[in-house]
Amino acid sequence: MLFSLQAIDKYPYFNVFPVSKMSQNPCMPDVDSCLSKAVQETIQVGLMISDPVSGNIIYVNNKLCELFGWSAGELLLMDFTRLLCEGEDSDIWKYTVDDKVIKFRSRNGSVIWGLMSSNRLRDKNGNEQGILYSITDITRRKHVEQQLQQSQKRLRLLTKKLIHAQEAVQKRIAGELHDGIGSNINAARLMLERRIAAAGDEDNSLLGIVDLLKTISADTRRISRNLHPSIIEDIGLIAAVNSIVREFSALQPDMVFHQNISFDEDQIRNSFKLNLYRILQEALNNIMKHSGAKTVDIQCRITGKTLELSISDDGCGFDPGRVLHNEDSDTTGLGMESMKERATFCNGSLTVESGVGRGSMICVKIPV
Repeated sequence: MLFSLQAIDKYPYFNVFPVSKMSQNPCMPDVDSCLSKAVQETIQVGLMISDPVSGNIIYVNNKLCELFGWSAGELLLMDFTRLLCEGEDSDIWKYTVDDKVIKFRSRNGSVIWGLMSSNRLRDKNGNEQGILYSITDITRRKHVEQQLQQSQKRLRLLTKKLIHAQEAVQKRIAGELHDGIGSNINAARLMLERRIAAAGDEDNSLLGIVDLLKTISADTRRISRNLHPSIIEDIGLIAAVNSIVREFSALQPDMVFHQNISFDEDQIRNSFKLNLYRILQEALNNIMKHSGAKTVDIQCRITGKTLELSISDDGCGFDPGRVLHNEDSDTTGLGMESMKERATFCNGSLTVESGVGRGSMICVKIPV
């Protein structure tokens, strides 16, 4: 069906799909008309024409009837806006669009997601005679997209819970290291020192044991701090940042650290502080292990309503895309992904700028 009789009588000048004349032989059939009709009725895209003044539908093809569940007779002269879901722009028929996603409503009430384009139809004199709409059904694609978004949301929530659980376990282990093993090591060292002092024994082997116990005690405290930086809870994030920079500086004496840490901690949520610390810790770990940098610059400040943390170095740099999507390793890029997840948990973002031989910069922005 090309047009209803009413539509043909009222709008005889429509040529929805004009094609060049294949023959001027009067004995030949009307090739243009036959081909146009065949295309319109077999194409897998819904076609519709509305009146440019009233917005009423004056033409539909079979695919559009099939899509919405209405017959051609029911659709003809129907107000185009009756097909739109609540919340859609009711004036959309008045102007042209290009690949716009629209929510339609079928006859049985189900939602149809359509990708719609429209063009104005004019007669040979340039007078506007109608608006042609093409509607591609993307309902299945939208459902898949929604399912994917829900899966990503569930995965993000699971990741957040796993990180919280990991932090809780690390906090417990750190407490046991500090209060249990660490205390016992210190007690053993003090007892041995008192015994040596009381006996006047200057046995180098015993003094060596004392030194070893001091080293073990210091390592235990360091491991405990890495597992859970209680300094954040005790004296704040700025102190924790300064402390970790001093620690990395001691581990890499040839690496020069510049830092500018200046912000009001009261403006930062407590739940964000540990995530910021972990991002800095992971970034410095990566620099120490992989960059070969001579200089590291750390900036942390609040600008307007945004806290910005940047960590940059002058090392060998890397290809961020390759690090994040390297399928040859089970661990490559996990640290970077962890930093991004932690930034997301703070309702913020993390960007990485780097290139081979160009150093690198990690920038975190979170709202305050």
